Amino acid sequence: NRYILIDTGKKAPNGFSQGETIINRYLINKRIKKLENLIITHFDIDHSGGTIDILKQIRLNDCVYITNVFQDSKNQKEIVDYLKNNKINYKIAQDSTIIYKEKDLTIKTYKPNINLKNINQLENETSIITLVTYKDKNILFMGDSGVLGFSEIEKNLLSRIDIIKIGHHGAKNTINQEMLNRLNPDYALISTGYNDFNHPHYSTVQLLQKNNIKTLSTNVY
Repeated sequence: NRYILIDTGKKAPNGFSQGETIINRYLINKRIKKLENLIITHFDIDHSGGTIDILKQIRLNDCVYITNVFQDSKNQKEIVDYLKNNKINYKIAQDSTIIYKEKDLTIKTYKPNINLKNINQLENETSIITLVTYKDKNILFMGDSGVLGFSEIEKNLLSRIDIIKIGHHGAKNTINQEMLNRLNPDYALISTGYNDFNHPHYSTVQLLQKNNIKTLSTNVY
């Protein structure tokens, strides 16, 4: 009966967020009134747009983890100001650091350290990566990070990942053959829906199929 949430959905131009219209309703329907931790992988509005709406309804037991790469956006400022003004505990996520542990379960954050001139690419590749280890199974959540971010944390990862949540909604260059050889996952998860960016990219899907990795995507109903 402990829950940790990674990212909070997007916020639409009309002001409604998926945190309010989907995630909160789901949590309340499941009688979940409290989160142990909330991980905001980065401040892109499709990943963090529902943060405030969720924190207004769902209590937080421990901490919100955020990235240290600020995009100087209205969304990022509103979130950080809300955390400060409401005295909600928050921390900058650290690389290769355990944030939660109990019997058979460990949750660890990784933080790529990359210097990129393109701010959008920088925000994506340096987003918080989360490793969930349950007994002998390892699940890696890549946020919006891809091949570049992975190369920065690879040395600190376990030898094998059973399930990988592909970064950046399965966009191009989120995985390559060397990455899959290193991780050797059985399953890949892709979180995406209708979009104008052709996510997931055909090259990502083809590479997963070539490696016989069973892929589950939220754009396939």
